[in-house]
Amino acid sequence: MQYNRFEKILARAIDYSIGETDADTPKTAILSQKHAKIGLYIRFIEKLVAWLTCFVIIAGVWRHW
Repeated sequence: MQYNRFEKILARAIDYSIGETDADTPKTAILSQKHAKIGLYIRFIEKLVAWLTCFVIIAGVWRHW
């Protein structure tokens, strides 16, 4: 299972270690490529929720200022 360009950029942006193949495992995670890809998207969703929450809080403060 190969990573596409978007997944490689996303992994680099959110500091998620991935390897090119199952034999080329990163130092921190011992996962198959399928599970690493799932973990990548879960972590991306977590970061997105945190960013959206921050945006909503800032928008609420700005509105009531």
